Amino acid sequence: MEVRANKKPQRVLVLFDFDGTLTTRDTMLELIKFRYGPVRFWLGLVLLSPVLLLMMAGFVTAHRGKEIMLSLFFANTSEVAFTELANRFSICVIPDIIRPKALEKFQWHLEQGHEVVIVSASAGHWIRPWATHFQTQVIASELEVVNGNITGRLRTPNCNGEEKVKRVLENFQLSNYAITFAYGDSKGDMPMLKLATKPFYKSF
Repeated sequence: MEVRANKKPQRVLVLFDFDGTLTTRDTMLELIKFRYGPVRFWLGLVLLSPVLLLMMAGFVTAHRGKEIMLSLFFANTSEVAFTELANRFSICVIPDIIRPKALEKFQWHLEQGHEVVIVSASAGHWIRPWATHFQTQVIASELEVVNGNITGRLRTPNCNGEEKVKRVLENFQLSNYAITFAYGDSKGDMPMLKLATKPFYKSF
């Protein structure tokens, strides 16, 4: 009688953008609003309006624009206080801005035993507390900390566009996976979607 060897289950990698894909809003802006309230938030955006216009015109990079915004609102904040803020934000705000259908698909992948990874231009400080609930890995922009304080600068390149591809390939050997899913909603997600055997753009 022929004995067939048991086949190993196929490995599946799933890459989820966060802001705009899993969520309905930009989480950095929501974090600022959560910390300072709507009045100081909008006053801050007015102060930043020249920078935002230069970003739209292509004269200021997204990396630098993010650093300017983070510096205005959070420079010299202790990392301990910022981490506490990020944890409260992940509990009080993020669940309310998660897209229900996106969460349903996210959880379905986890139930199937797929390796699910959040790949985001937002900072890991406020994404990881939410992702930890699902035991999900996070690849994100990381904030610089000097002498225990947030500086407002990024310790890593802004995790967007081709940087998403670079960071994914640094962490995963795609040839080890039979299928790679990727979910995104913006131009900055397109390079990551091109990595996938099953890309989904604005699916939710």
